[in-house]
Amino acid sequence: ILEIEGVFTGTTNFILNDMLQHGCEFAESLGKAQAKGIAEPDSSFDVDGWDTAAKITILANTVLGADIKIQDIPRQGISHVTAEHIRDWKKENLIPRLVGFIDIKNQQIRTGVELRLVPANHPFAHLQGSNKCIRVLTQEMGELVVSGGASAPLATAAAALKDFELMLK
Repeated sequence: ILEIEGVFTGTTNFILNDMLQHGCEFAESLGKAQAKGIAEPDSSFDVDGWDTAAKITILANTVLGADIKIQDIPRQGISHVTAEHIRDWKKENLIPRLVGFIDIKNQQIRTGVELRLVPANHPFAHLQGSNKCIRVLTQEMGELVVSGGASAPLATAAAALKDFELMLK
């Protein structure tokens, strides 16, 4: 594995997509996500990048055998994004996504969570609603991209129960 990157949090993707489609400010799009049950009443864990950082930590430690601590992952959130930012980015055909990444170079692992502007032909640009996507670059198989998994309260609860079951085994 050379790198792993992804849009791992459906809440942030929903908010950014809503801002893109409707020209809304962040607070309005967040309110819509909360009304649909996609975002928690206290959404800071998602919008400040902590949820994505947690997923990056799990991936790095389980898949790569790293010893990454969540508090050591540089994070950027999306709460600073404005409708004006969105308008400017749309003019340049750029799509904002909150991306978590793991880069492996010379046996060194670098991680982070950042707001990225991806071109319209990038796999992350095509994510609708609260869907998520992971991109893995390997030396042997090249690029692998998997997307889907819209966020919903029942699906989140089911995934948490499955994770708990696996931990008990």
